[in-house]
Amino acid sequence: MTQRLPQVWAGIDVGKGHHWITVVDADGDPLWNRKVINSEPDILTVFGEVMDTADHVTWALDLVDGPAALLLETLANHGQSPRYVTGSKFAAFKKSFSGQGKSDLKDSYVIAEFARCLRRQTVPVPVPPRITKELTLILAHRNGLSAERTRTINRMRALLTSIFPELERSFDFARSDGPLVLLSGYQTPAAIRRMGESRLTAWLAKRGVRKAATIAEKAVTAAKAQDSATSGEDLAAELVAELAQKITQMNVRLKELEIKIKGIFSQHPQAPIVLSMPGFGELLAAELLAAIGDISRFPSAGRLAVASGMAPVSRDSGSNTGTASVLPSTAGPCNGLSSCPVSPHA
Repeated sequence: MTQRLPQVWAGIDVGKGHHWITVVDADGDPLWNRKVINSEPDILTVFGEVMDTADHVTWALDLVDGPAALLLETLANHGQSPRYVTGSKFAAFKKSFSGQGKSDLKDSYVIAEFARCLRRQTVPVPVPPRITKELTLILAHRNGLSAERTRTINRMRALLTSIFPELERSFDFARSDGPLVLLSGYQTPAAIRRMGESRLTAWLAKRGVRKAATIAEKAVTAAKAQDSATSGEDLAAELVAELAQKITQMNVRLKELEIKIKGIFSQHPQAPIVLSMPGFGELLAAELLAAIGDISRFPSAGRLAVASGMAPVSRDSGSNTGTASVLPSTAGPCNGLSSCPVSPHA
C-alpha cells in the first residue's frame, strides 16, 4: 500500500490464542492480512498498521466476549466502534463464496466483506458498563457450575443405582442437601441396617440435617428391601461418597454466587424496571440485563423482540399470504445490491 485510502474494512476472525485480520478496500480487494497474537503489544502493533492505511476504518468481528475481550477493550480505548457480525448472518453470507474449505484467513475476509456490503446488518458493539460486565462474568460462572453440578448428580445417581437402586429412588438429590449428607457417610444397605433408624437419625441431626428422622426412616426402609450386595460395592460406595461431598460443596458455592449476583444486580440502575415485570425474580432479571445490556438502546418492546428472535417474520409467497414464523430470515449476499460484487479472493 503506497497511499492512504479514504476508507477500509477490517474483518477479524477471533480466536483463543490468536486472531486473523484481513483489510479490504472499497472494491472488496484484500490489501493485506495478518495473524495477530492475542496480546496487547501485538494487537497495538497491528492496530497502528491498519489505522495508517486509511482515514476511516470499519472494524468487524464474529465474537464479542471471551477471547475478544482484550481486542475490544483496545479498540474502545482508541476511539474505535467495532461492529458485530452475527453467526447466522455470517454463515448465510459465506455460502456465496466459492470453495467449501474452512480457514481463519478466509473467515476474516468474509467478515470484512460482510461489513463492507451489509453494514446495516451488523450490530454495534458498545463497551458494557462495569455492572453489566460483572453480571455477565459471574452469571457465566454460575451457569457453568450449575451444569457441572447436574452432571455430577447424574454420575452419582448412576453409581448408586448400580449398588443400591432402592435408595436412589427414595430421594431427590437435586433438591435436598440432607440425602447428600447421608450418602457422604452411608451408601450400602448393610451399613444403613447396622446403624438403625434411631442412631442414623442422631448422626444426621448432629450434622445439621433438617427432617433427619424422615430421611433416616426412608433410608432404613430402603435398606431392609435389599439383602444382596453387588460386586464392586465397596469401591462404588467410596465413589458415591466422594461425589456426594462434591455436590454439597457445589451447592454451598452456588448459594454464595447467587447472593453475590443479587448484590451486583441491585446496583444496576435499571434493576427496578426489570423486577416490575411479572414473573421476574432477581436472578432471571440479572440474566436479562446481562444479555441485552442497556434497555434504553431498544426504543420499543418490538425492537427488543426482534433482537431476541421472537418477532414474527412473514413467509408470504404467491397466493400464500398471512403466514408468519419467529425464525429469523436469511438475507442473501449484499442484499441484492449490484454495486457490491462478491470478490473471488477467498
